[in-house]
Amino acid sequence: MSAPWDARVSGFIVSPDRVDVVWVFLPLLGAFIAHAPVLRFGLLRALARPIDGGSTIHAHRVFGGSKTWRGAIVMTRAVAALTCALVQFAAYSTRLPVEHPARRTLIFGALLGLGAVFGKLPSSFLKRQLESTQVLSDFRSSEFSL
Repeated sequence: MSAPWDARVSGFIVSPDRVDVVWVFLPLLGAFIAHAPVLRFGLLRALARPIDGGSTIHAHRVFGGSKTWRGAIVMTRAVAALTCALVQFAAYSTRLPVEHPARRTLIFGALLGLGAVFGKLPSSFLKRQLESTQVLSDFRSSEFSL
């Protein structure tokens, strides 16, 4: 039996705490919305420099060529801008777990964007480094296929 505060969403029980988390991360969509046309039309080419500067560890790029300053800047700014825009609507701001004074909204959005962008770097690093190991090549071999 479910608690009285449970809401049914597509057959799943969702508590208000979980819904609030979804609303907090909604501005992350701004990163993809803004970055897609920048990539498609080759905008801001001067910023299309790898974050790792071409550095290598064990003859493999640290983050790879796809993690660029252009992406980091565009995506962070887009998340911050969308956060500032969404907070203007009560339907969004009242669902956040905490109040966001106007002066802190830009900081919150920028930190959310930076977290998303730079949070991907460790997985990118591990992916590049594991490409050189025998374990990964064994895992990719047909011996492990179902």
